[in-house]
This record gives sequence, structure tokens and C-alpha cells, in this order.
Amino acid sequence: MGLAHEPMARRLRDAREILGLTQTEMASRLRVKLRAYQSYESAHRLPQADSLEALHGLGISIDWLLTGTGAMWLGQTGKGRIPWDAVLCQQIAEAVAQVYADAGRDVAAAELAEVAVRAYIDLMNAYDDPADRSLGIRLAMEQIRRTLRA
Repeated sequence: MGLAHEPMARRLRDAREILGLTQTEMASRLRVKLRAYQSYESAHRLPQADSLEALHGLGISIDWLLTGTGAMWLGQTGKGRIPWDAVLCQQIAEAVAQVYADAGRDVAAAELAEVAVRAYIDLMNAYDDPADRSLGIRLAMEQIRRTLRA
């Protein structure tokens, strides 16, 4: 990991400090061992989906955390809080990884996370009905395929 994840690690540390939590307290909130959390803040490891879900539960924008874009806190956009669906997020991440594999392209974990989070946010904003989101995933993956071909 290392250098590519340093901006995300800094954002995570900043959010923790704003929340007034120690690393031990944040690790407890994320339900991870202190050493695992410290590896997030030192840019040696990316948070797993369950940790991202817990961060979302604390009000931290996952898009902001992973990409640095948008507002730090959920609800700052005026659209309200986007609900977290770990199953949908996993489906999107797997679909993105498959699109890259089909295109014969390697994808770094940070890029996979960024593309998946952006697709997740777009889907949650575009489709109120969970049944419609599967169609949205297919459409989003087709757009990613086109982007990779360009």
C-alpha cells in the first residue's frame, strides 16, 4: 500500500480527531483490533467493507474518505444521508473487479474502491427501489467498460 493511500489515511485520522476519539476508541467503534486500525491510519492497509460501514454509521462520507471529493460528513450535500447497504456495495465491487479483469486490466485496491463507491453513491441517488438497482449496476458496469475501451 503506502504512498497511494496516504491521503486516505490522513482523512481518516482527521475525521477521528474531529470526532474526538483516540485510535483505541475508533478501533472499538469499527470492531477491529487496534493494530488493524493503526494500519489504516499509517496507509499500510485499506479499511474493509465492514469498517467502511461502521465509518458510514459515524456519519463519515465514504466517497470523501476514499477519494477526497465531496463533503466529509453525510448530510452536508442537502440530499440527506445515503443509506449503507453492505451487500450492494460488495456486489458493485465484485462487478467492477470483473469488468477490469474482462478488459485484461489490473486494478489497484484504491482505484477499485473509488470506482465502486462512486457507482454506489450514483445508484443510491438514482434508484429508490432496490429491485431497480440491479439494472443500475449493469448500466454502470457498461459505462465503465466503455471508459476502459476509450
